[in-house]
Amino acid sequence: MWYLTILLLPTTLSSLLLSPTTAYDVSSLQRLCYASSLSYLPLGSIHTSPYHATSRFSPLAQVQDPLTESGATIFQDDDDTSRMIVACRGSATLSNFATNLRFKLVSAEKPFDDSGGGRGKVHGGFQEAAFGLWGCLVPELQKLQEERQEQQQQQKKLCFTGHSLGGATALLCAGHAAASGMNDVAEVVTFGGPRVGDATFARHIDETLLVGATVRHVVHDADPVLANNKVLWDTMGFESTGEEIVCDPHSPTIYRSRDEQPSSGGVAWNILDHCNYLGTFVGPRIRVV
Repeated sequence: MWYLTILLLPTTLSSLLLSPTTAYDVSSLQRLCYASSLSYLPLGSIHTSPYHATSRFSPLAQVQDPLTESGATIFQDDDDTSRMIVACRGSATLSNFATNLRFKLVSAEKPFDDSGGGRGKVHGGFQEAAFGLWGCLVPELQKLQEERQEQQQQQKKLCFTGHSLGGATALLCAGHAAASGMNDVAEVVTFGGPRVGDATFARHIDETLLVGATVRHVVHDADPVLANNKVLWDTMGFESTGEEIVCDPHSPTIYRSRDEQPSSGGVAWNILDHCNYLGTFVGPRIRVV
């Protein structure tokens, strides 16, 4: 079994230095983009990707919820041993795509709701996928933390990241982690991630559950999934959380505003542009058996 993938290989350091803004560490964002890309690969195949060595992340474990088939890979940050990366995989199976289509807003469940139902509504498919995925992640994270305790090492900070559906489950799993108190959630970074819930839900994420974490959503206007769903999300009452960062799909470049990015040439239609972020291919691979 092997994988045929169209890959945009890492660009040179000079291109990083030429980014239009220095407000963000573009190289750090690109590393998380690599992790999001690698999460689409089976654990045993991650080392074959050109993104593996460049990411400087070592895979520790991989899980998949048997019901919704939502998945994630846990990485060790080789540059910062106090940090683990949980990269949630985007859509790669028919069940995943069915999850995306269950976009009706439903009442948020714990830890995103209380008995009075005062914490808003959330995408029904994403909520179920994240609930199942978090249940699979808990024993793996507990095992890794117990190993650190045995070695008398400090508990790791968690960074959640993911692309597309993986961005949604990353945000929700970060909420579960923060509510559990099991780990310190330091950061959530999504790439091409959809809106997840309504205004009340978004406020609860930003002001309560993840108030101590940095939440960033990396986007670009050529992404057809984001561009063509905006009216639907607005109409249904979906709201954004955290901070939006506009990037170039084909190079490690961050723009200060949408006005700075080159024109996408009208209607966003090429589905491959949903898989191109910061010069990285982030999406399912074509599997040849």
